[in-house]
Amino acid sequence: MKMERRNFLNNEIRMYKDEDSDKEYIEGHAAVFGVESKDLGGFVEIIEQGAFDDVMEDDVRALFNHDFNFVLARTKSKTLKIKQTKKGLKYRFEVPNTTFGKDLQELVRRGDIDESSFGFTIKDKGDEWSRDSEGKVIRTIKRGGIGALFDISPVTIAAYPSTDVATRSYTDFLNAEKESQQEKTKENIDYYKNRLTIKQRESQL
Repeated sequence: MKMERRNFLNNEIRMYKDEDSDKEYIEGHAAVFGVESKDLGGFVEIIEQGAFDDVMEDDVRALFNHDFNFVLARTKSKTLKIKQTKKGLKYRFEVPNTTFGKDLQELVRRGDIDESSFGFTIKDKGDEWSRDSEGKVIRTIKRGGIGALFDISPVTIAAYPSTDVATRSYTDFLNAEKESQQEKTKENIDYYKNRLTIKQRESQL
């Protein structure tokens, strides 16, 4: 299954310094629970609390802009810490003593970079589609619905790209809705045809 990526605006990235060790860290939330994404091309997305339950032991990288050439930290080496909070998927890593690590540190400090993203896959039946009372199509990533977590990334631009995976699933939902509506229409037609036939028979008696 292809990897998807999502960015969230209503989170924070912040710099802080550990006074005891004098080390500097970057932390934030790569995903937030219960909040609608921007429009992804006809639908919005909501992540349920606990969506990451089954991937917290995955080997996850912290990358800059999802670029595997710019590794900032990694859970396997214990330089990256991730955990689920009531708000969402929280991460923290020590600023690496590398050129791009120091560049990112300065950009976060200045507020030029203040958004996060994550790369993931969805389990089979890990999401569900619905419409709200206003007709908006909502894709809900269910509790435990994340199949794999590849990376968390501070990002330059917070966009909500609709991937091939999500778009294909959205199309399937629309097709299922259409088929359901056609079936209901057929049932209604058959019902009224039967009623008409009964009335015609009754009139002939």
